[in-house]
Order: sequence, then C-alpha cells, then structure tokens
Amino acid sequence: MLKMFLCCLISSVSYAQTNSTDIAVIPQPVSIVKTAGKFLLPNKIIVEAGPQSEIRQLLVFLKDRLSTPTGNTVVISNAAANATVRLVLNKTTDAALGKEGYQLSVTPKKCDNKSK
Repeated sequence: MLKMFLCCLISSVSYAQTNSTDIAVIPQPVSIVKTAGKFLLPNKIIVEAGPQSEIRQLLVFLKDRLSTPTGNTVVISNAAANATVRLVLNKTTDAALGKEGYQLSVTPKKCDNKSK
C-alpha cells in the first residue's frame, strides 16, 4: 500500500513538471476531476505526515526523491498548517476507497493524499 501511495504522489509531482494535458497517475484512478491550475514544488517543501511507524521509511524515501533532484529543502512534520504535501492514513477503511484505494487532491498550493 505504501508503494502505491508513493507512486501516486511522485506521479502527481512529475505531472506538475510537464506540459502534458493528460493526467498520468499510477495506479490509474477510478475517476478524475480536473480543475484549472497547476502544482509546482516550492523551494521549501513541507511534508505533513502523522506519527505512524508504517510511513517512516516512505518519508525518508520521499524526502530524498524531492530534495536530491530539485535541490529544494524538505521538512517533515507531524502537523503543519501550511504543508505542501499532506499524507494521511485513515484509521478505518473508507467504503468509497476500499482496502487499498486512495484519494489524491492536487491544487496549485498543495497535494493531499489520503489512504488506508
């Protein structure tokens, strides 16, 4: 599940850096609602993620993947009102998402990913 979660996030970040009009997300979502605007990584990327031990390894990987190629600063926080990227693990299974589904919301200011 964590690998799928990371693929979704990296795919959305990769999309933000291309001029393609198609949205490329892996795994392919059941539905997409496309709105105006685009997401660009700021110089200081703040990643908000809860204290769950299940995502520690993911956060180390994500920090490296976002900072090394861009040269940007990546800060990991348990709670950040101004987070650029927010990773949320639902405590219970959302019937709409199922056991391995996710909800990805990308706006010009932030990227939120909720999953089980």
